[in-house]
Amino acid sequence: MNKDNQYSIAEDEGSLFYCGTEGNDCTEIFDIGYYVIDKKTIYSCKEGQDGSTECSKSEVTEAENACNASTLGKIFLNQDKLSICFEYVSGGTPKEYSIELNVANSGNYIIHKDATNLFGLSSQQDYAIVSVKDRIITINKNYDNKLKYVYANKSGKMKLIEKGDTCPPKTGGGFDVDNIMELDCTQGKCKEVSASP
Repeated sequence: MNKDNQYSIAEDEGSLFYCGTEGNDCTEIFDIGYYVIDKKTIYSCKEGQDGSTECSKSEVTEAENACNASTLGKIFLNQDKLSICFEYVSGGTPKEYSIELNVANSGNYIIHKDATNLFGLSSQQDYAIVSVKDRIITINKNYDNKLKYVYANKSGKMKLIEKGDTCPPKTGGGFDVDNIMELDCTQGKCKEVSASP
């Protein structure tokens, strides 16, 4: 059993366990997402074919140093600080939306589907609502803002706009609708709502 900083996994794949204090039982992790210890120890947990949670251990390489098409939906190093790439838009002037993984950036965000489809999105779904708590990023299947749609603030690094939050302002007054993403979500899995013609 490989044990790193209170997490343990048999070999490099399988079930992930959290072992808080010595002498207490370890708890199996069932939440889908990332559990980041450091750049050499990142656990990724996804739903397996049989509905079980399958976890694997990986690391971030020095080449994974920017939010771009290859790190979309993944952990990367930004000036040697662990970060997550929520969205990358190429063409014209490329735009990237990412945050450093720390307590100050905790909250609910929208993340784009990655190449491995860690969050188990269907072909009609490109985004997932994730809860970021320091270095733990998990799908938030229970998010409910009591509205028909979910809204993300692009200028706020894809953080969800919660009731009482201020929408991104537009120069000259009003709201900057270009920086607000509208999504239709079910159990944390989302598709972007098309703008009306």
